[in-house]
Amino acid sequence: MSYDLILRSGYVVDPANEMLGFADIGVRAGKVARVESNGLSARGTEEIDASGLMVIPGMIDGHVHLADQRRGGIGHRRLALAGVTSAVEFADFSSVVRRLPEEGAGLNLAGLNVIGPYLDSCPDEAHIRRETRAALRAGALGTKIFGGHFPSSLAATEAMIRIANEEECYVAYHVGTTASASNILGMRELPELVGKHRLHLAHVNAYLRGMTEGMYAELAEGFGLLRCLPQLVSESHLAPDNGTSGAVEAGVPSDAVTRNCLRMGGYPATRTGLEAALREGYARVNVRSGDRMEFLEGQAGFAYWSSVDGNCGLSFPVNRRVVALACAVERREGGESGEGEFLIDALASDGGAWRNVLLSRGLPLVEFGALSLGDLVTKLSVNPARMFGFRHKGHLGEGADADITVIDKQKRQAVFTVVGGRIIAREGRVVGSGAQLYTQDEGIDTLRETGYPVDTVDLQDSLFYRKASA
Repeated sequence: MSYDLILRSGYVVDPANEMLGFADIGVRAGKVARVESNGLSARGTEEIDASGLMVIPGMIDGHVHLADQRRGGIGHRRLALAGVTSAVEFADFSSVVRRLPEEGAGLNLAGLNVIGPYLDSCPDEAHIRRETRAALRAGALGTKIFGGHFPSSLAATEAMIRIANEEECYVAYHVGTTASASNILGMRELPELVGKHRLHLAHVNAYLRGMTEGMYAELAEGFGLLRCLPQLVSESHLAPDNGTSGAVEAGVPSDAVTRNCLRMGGYPATRTGLEAALREGYARVNVRSGDRMEFLEGQAGFAYWSSVDGNCGLSFPVNRRVVALACAVERREGGESGEGEFLIDALASDGGAWRNVLLSRGLPLVEFGALSLGDLVTKLSVNPARMFGFRHKGHLGEGADADITVIDKQKRQAVFTVVGGRIIAREGRVVGSGAQLYTQDEGIDTLRETGYPVDTVDLQDSLFYRKASA
């Protein structure tokens, strides 16, 4: 019996199937056809020698920003090189789909569309409902509330969450309203905003930076809030730098997160304060350099920001390492490592073109004993698949989608990225194009017009829905 692709002699880590050991994996027609610890005697049309390498279910980055052209339009390729097989856009899925002919690298893609902001304390709920339904018809799985960057009123935020639940779509939230901010103060509003509804809480670590109560006090309070809202799904990231906008209007940074970061660094939340932060290297500019992103600091960063009139991405070193570690390892139930589900379900990049550090910063957590290999794969592959209803992903059992990441553990980087049985990145080169798109039923017709293959997810069977009813 022949196979389209065989990965030979890799160290397979597949926690969903309790597989931890050396095996061959045979792929046929885009699916895992056989996993054999004694080796496959058959031949493959193509074979990968994975000896000395680790093989895991394809990594699913459940929070990316591929639509952000301030970071160069290279996100698809950077994700493929990083070993990501599936990515979920968290701002403007419609733009990502439109630009696939130029930017696609063969990834599985789904996404959300932003609605709002709504500053009115008495929002027009009929308008919010129309916007929510329009996102679904456009092919998005649901909606994203930008919150901390461009906040809505408390009443409007509650309505956006509630209406998304009523329309049975996915909804994610970057914490913060016009009454709070992108920090622990915004998290304190969650019980009032969410009630018993479903919600994806984005990058939890971003709200626990010690801005108001001190880092450790905020960690304890934030984790306590999550335990009181067990129906939420969530993720965190491991990068030290955040991402925000350099735009300024009427002498004030237009992005509320930029203003927060300036205050954290002791700078006034004004144009003058941002100029000083740039010159002194506290604020850094993200610019494309070839096929990757780099930081411009000091006078070089200030000069670039000035030349584009603030139309660029900025980063501030505000993400605490201790917070990132705590969010990655905390369990829902107490006890020793390995007991209880994770309090925060997944690890994600909140990037795309940059911050692709899931392996380079995730594997050290295993080396230091904070996570097992199975734990890490659970947070990188298993749980994200469950969160979004990718029913045939997140594991390597027979019949699963042949989405596979092959990793050099010593170098902490991906060597091969396989999507649907096709290699899209190999040994530092991107060889894939286009995409496989995922949507709900309402978006099928729109996405089929693109000419790319389309499949549906069943949110009713996702962790996003089942956690709410548990």
